[in-house]
Amino acid sequence: MTKRKLDEKSNQELIDYVKKNHPGKRLTQFSREDYICYTLCGKRRVSSESKEINLREYLVQEGILIRKYSNDPKKIIDQIYDSAKEFFEQYPQYNHLPSAPKLREMGYRPFVERIIKYYPGGLNAFREFISQTLNRESGNTMRSRRFWQNPENLVKETMKFLKEHTKFKTIPGDSTLRKYGYTTLYAAINKYYPGKIVAFRQMINEKFGVEKVTYRRLREYWKKPNNVELEAIKFLEKYPEFDNLPILRIMVEKGYSSLTSAASRYYPGGIDGLRVKLAVIRGLAPPKPQGKRKINSISLLESLLEEEGEGIT
Repeated sequence: MTKRKLDEKSNQELIDYVKKNHPGKRLTQFSREDYICYTLCGKRRVSSESKEINLREYLVQEGILIRKYSNDPKKIIDQIYDSAKEFFEQYPQYNHLPSAPKLREMGYRPFVERIIKYYPGGLNAFREFISQTLNRESGNTMRSRRFWQNPENLVKETMKFLKEHTKFKTIPGDSTLRKYGYTTLYAAINKYYPGKIVAFRQMINEKFGVEKVTYRRLREYWKKPNNVELEAIKFLEKYPEFDNLPILRIMVEKGYSSLTSAASRYYPGGIDGLRVKLAVIRGLAPPKPQGKRKINSISLLESLLEEEGEGIT
């Protein structure tokens, strides 16, 4: 609901709204899911027991919202379990609970602290419990250190990822793996595989016939416009379904991240200028400029390259 509509509600209507949409939720969860209403409740004032308090405090007193976990150990475990189910419902891309720092960063600090303080065995033990009861992977790096030290297991996990996410031609960068719930895989490869991620990618590409996505040349090579045009022509010859260079994301996914980066950074007029020159070379009508999106092309490209773990070297 919009801020304007909530502002128009009386205190009682706001109480009824929270009672209907957020009953029994903790304040931290309420703030994540409905920050506008959460903020508004903090500003509204009501009378309670001959004193004036804000509406948020009143909702806690009435038991509609919960300020913190119960002090009853049995209830604490139940609440921790409910928080875990809530986490996986909100973030279905995660196969297991992420690290404690990541959970705190995502707004689950009370959840983490309660696990560490009250659950026997702490976060690692709770991950095991969740993996059994909610049919999730444990993601326990301490327990499975020997698992990650085995190169065969690194390959199995990588092939599992590529099978689940077919848009990737090879193992992507750290931030992308974290996004899809493979928090430990990238770190394990860099820690335990000889030659780290570069050598591992090369092995995966050669051994399993995965298309190689790294397309790198020396920076000085890319600074020459003729070389950028040459590489762009090679791309169009390889992918004849395109009349001109496609959007940045397609270029990166097909392994031409260095070409798009070089065109944006070094080619006169950027990637739009390169598209115009390619149209002239091929005798086609000049493409329409991207307009406002042109301004953001480099920042967009940098975010894409960060996802894929690529860049110009």
